[in-house]
Amino acid sequence: MLGLLLMTTPFLPSPLFFIQQPLQQVIFNKDDGTLLAAGVVSYFSDPEFTTPKDVYQVTNAPDGTYFFTDVGSVLTLSSIGSFVDLDGNNFTPMLFPWTGTVLAPGQFEPYYITVYSSGGILQFTVTGYPYNNFSIAALTEEGGDTLNQITNPQFVESLLPAAGNTFTITGAQTIPVAPGWFIDAVGTSGSIQVIPTPLSIDTPANAPYALQIITSGNASGTLRQRIYQSPRLLDGNVVSGLVEISSVNAFSLTMTYKPSSGLSTEIFTEPVVGGSSYQTLSATKEITTVPNPNFPDTPGYVDITFNIPTLSSFFITSVQLVGVVDINTTVPAFVQISTPLQKSALFSYWQDALNYKPIPSYLVGWDFPLNPAQPNGDSGNFSTAPAIANGSAYAWDQTILFATVASQLTYDRDSSTGGLKIATGGATSFAVVQYLPAQQAKALLSQHNAVSIQGFFTDGAVTPATTINGTVTLAWTGGTLPDLKTPTFQSVVASVPTTAIPTLSVASTWNLVPNIPLGNNPAFTLGGSSSKAPIYLSGWDASDQNTSSATWMAIIISFTTLQSTQTVTLDFCGLFGGDIATRPAPQTNDAVLKECQYYYETTYDVGTKPGTVSADGQQSATQTFISGGGDTKIYPSTFEISFNSIKLSTTPALTMYNPGTGLDNYVLSKLYLGGTPNASVNSVFSDYWDVLSRGQKSIQIIPINNNFLIDSAASGNSVSGFILYHYTIDSRLGQNVL
Repeated sequence: MLGLLLMTTPFLPSPLFFIQQPLQQVIFNKDDGTLLAAGVVSYFSDPEFTTPKDVYQVTNAPDGTYFFTDVGSVLTLSSIGSFVDLDGNNFTPMLFPWTGTVLAPGQFEPYYITVYSSGGILQFTVTGYPYNNFSIAALTEEGGDTLNQITNPQFVESLLPAAGNTFTITGAQTIPVAPGWFIDAVGTSGSIQVIPTPLSIDTPANAPYALQIITSGNASGTLRQRIYQSPRLLDGNVVSGLVEISSVNAFSLTMTYKPSSGLSTEIFTEPVVGGSSYQTLSATKEITTVPNPNFPDTPGYVDITFNIPTLSSFFITSVQLVGVVDINTTVPAFVQISTPLQKSALFSYWQDALNYKPIPSYLVGWDFPLNPAQPNGDSGNFSTAPAIANGSAYAWDQTILFATVASQLTYDRDSSTGGLKIATGGATSFAVVQYLPAQQAKALLSQHNAVSIQGFFTDGAVTPATTINGTVTLAWTGGTLPDLKTPTFQSVVASVPTTAIPTLSVASTWNLVPNIPLGNNPAFTLGGSSSKAPIYLSGWDASDQNTSSATWMAIIISFTTLQSTQTVTLDFCGLFGGDIATRPAPQTNDAVLKECQYYYETTYDVGTKPGTVSADGQQSATQTFISGGGDTKIYPSTFEISFNSIKLSTTPALTMYNPGTGLDNYVLSKLYLGGTPNASVNSVFSDYWDVLSRGQKSIQIIPINNNFLIDSAASGNSVSGFILYHYTIDSRLGQNVL
């Protein structure tokens, strides 16, 4: 590098010496070799020679100072082809190859030069001049300096109250004191007091804040900053360490570079003079440890530490760690940074906290431990539906499963997490799908979107568990939804390849929501339960698509081949507006149930499959009776079913169940005399009743014949007739034509 050569070559020991340039420049005629008398030299800032760019002359003022005079962009040569000023004096043109001004230079901007004879004959052109293209930033970089690697170096943000806090030390413990800073304390009978301190006095680096640390008893420790995901930061380079400190008592302060694996390097140990004044401690040191073998996320890190002695009281601020050219480099002064800029550099500290701050998800029921599993109960299988290849069907609320191979998938509620556990009887790739209605689709398609996933993979044939790959796809359509019902069992998913990374294909009428940074099907990997962690994906943006006709949207989580010994458990999946994904915001079971009932409602208890023999939650409706002369007859009557929650569809599908047999399209007709059961009959619902009207809030049911439900050879004054039933109201997307 140029900067390194200038500082180490023996031929230029000092930058104060300069090479002599030609004292007079002359230009020759290209045709006959004579001096180019009265030639014209023009200077430009672009290769099309259209934008003039001025040059300058060094002149001497009467007071002996030198300055630069603008002499324009066109120079006329002398009679001997040399550069002369307006007075005919020889001079060398000075170039300013930058945008901006001398006080505020901008980017490098070279000259483009043309040379003509006095008769207008082009002699030659010069492009991109001067040739040693460099920039101020490049010189700094080539000199070997780096940015300060310490965040919050002057403690402008603190995690403590303004008055500080006193921590009783009864053993080894780690105390977070400021974003990016911790105290690793030791001792058995002492305390460490930590006070964030705004400063009203000058320090060498004009620090606005410092951290005061006071120890008592036998408490001591280490002030530490951990630089994450940087296991080999500046390894093999020379670094400069610096800190400012003011101490009541004298002691020796040690600054240390400690990698997560390998040997530590002591950057300096310097005496601290007791008193009220701030002193700067600094040194350069080569980091010559064996390279840290840790991966950045395992984790691999570097700690920068300072010792905290017993019975001490000091203020510390302006911590700096930079790379420099070599061991003989003068220690750079602390690079002053404003408080707002120091705070802005703390995003890496706050990011995890932001990511773990749940926000509501657009998805319904995909915080799976809260999913009520109304349609089929907690567990079920696809042995009969869908019994076709590349078929789809609902498993839990708002949860469609797609299987490449027919009649293979089973599902259950995981006993440890409550999540959706998916298994298979034979090898198949599969997908999990949720549709979103037009109102949500249009909102999502008009903004950036992000997705979060948490789950784990188990392989009963392998210990420890291996991994499984998946992809996330967002898609939309302006058409109708595919028919999930028998016999088609079709969904948005066309196919899930059995490749290592399943590149999902959607049905022909669907469009993928672009994800430029991650690709339209971003991949992820699930590991074992012991290593599960949220997966955050972002970058979906449909702003370049015309989505004004969007009617439906879908999210598809697809997985490569699942073997018969393997399971995938999904704890949650969230879909969010913006570029930051979190886990879905916590909800009550009741709130999730009501959201799911917008699409599907049943009178069976949560987790009980419709069609189960159960009196729990059964409904009743009073029916007409005629009693007298030793005979009582029960006749079908009008009744209404009012929904627990408003429905998406204005024409939801109704299915009735007999609570005593579990059979659908049946009800249980009952006759009571004097409060005592007298007779009961299983009645076919469609033989006696029909739906008069449907709506989003209720269904009106009327009798369709005059036949009796029950004829009993008994009568009395206290007679009641009614029916008992369970029902399901189905408004699920793809399950009904809306």
